[in-house]
Amino acid sequence: MFYKDGLYYSTYPKEEAYFFKDGVYNRIEELKDTRAMLIALDDNKNIYFSNSSGLFKYNKSNKEILTLGVDVVNGMNSDANGKLYFTSPNGIFRINDKLNTIERLVTLENVYGAAIEKDGSVLCGTDEGIIRFKKSDKCKL
Repeated sequence: MFYKDGLYYSTYPKEEAYFFKDGVYNRIEELKDTRAMLIALDDNKNIYFSNSSGLFKYNKSNKEILTLGVDVVNGMNSDANGKLYFTSPNGIFRINDKLNTIERLVTLENVYGAAIEKDGSVLCGTDEGIIRFKKSDKCKL
């Protein structure tokens, strides 16, 4: 689930994407012909989604779907500035929405999700518990 002006979520096992606001839920029209397990939006309302084939971006302006990576994505989140992050079983990544690239921030096994604090520090859940990476000059989170 992802919240930005309403709740974005998907169903399982069908992997259909929905938007819920003011007591009404609707299928996300732009993703009706594809499967989506996790969903997030950037500040330009481009839709980022993942499924078993990888991570994708639906570009609102040209209505095209771009493949960003083939990683298994198991969590998506944003920071206080709207930058998007995702986790995979082997690390934490940030999405560069200007270049349509992904950047590995942390290599770590068995990551299940992450939350970004206001100061830019990253909390991540692993099979060992919760780990916190503090933002510093040496660590460009």
